[in-house]
Amino acid sequence: MAGLPKPKIYFINEESMNAFSTGRNPNTASIALTKGIVEKLDKSELQAVIAHELAHIGNRDTCLMQIVITGIGCFIFFGESLSGLSVSGQKSRGGGISVLRFVGIICLVFGIIIAPILRFALSRLQEYQADVTAAKITRDPEALVRALFKIMKNSMNNGFDSSPLIKPFINNICITTTAKTGFFNFASKLNATHPPIEDRIAALKK
Repeated sequence: MAGLPKPKIYFINEESMNAFSTGRNPNTASIALTKGIVEKLDKSELQAVIAHELAHIGNRDTCLMQIVITGIGCFIFFGESLSGLSVSGQKSRGGGISVLRFVGIICLVFGIIIAPILRFALSRLQEYQADVTAAKITRDPEALVRALFKIMKNSMNNGFDSSPLIKPFINNICITTTAKTGFFNFASKLNATHPPIEDRIAALKK
């Protein structure tokens, strides 16, 4: 399917409806499906969800995101290092220390504030691209629309609530809904790895 090597398939004993893919390249890829998504979607809908995950694998989205996260870490590391040098090297002559401090502050601002926003925007774009690719693979975009509509009603990762360390990671890779009410609505959207499912459905219908 999709001209890719067959990935390893894992099933999670979880009643919520979710799926995700992992792997740096198609040869090491895996797809995980919850019990809920397998039982509650019909054949065409499940095929559409699997096609979406295969699209992530084919587009090497996981590898790209690892590179982006590593790059963000480098900006933060160099920012902290340059700021540290500027503090410890006060006895140096000239304006070199001030320049280093300024560059360090720029790196920190970019790594801590700007780069994460760009990373989340890239992640949301990857989701839209995977939806389009899935529709091309199955030639049935309406099946993915139906699947997303059902997932929207039951995508919470209840099985991971007891593990606060694991839950944020699971929420990032699974098909989760974005909070769209309250004061933090705008910030929530900026920091979401997935677009609101309603927006994905609207895009597919177009």
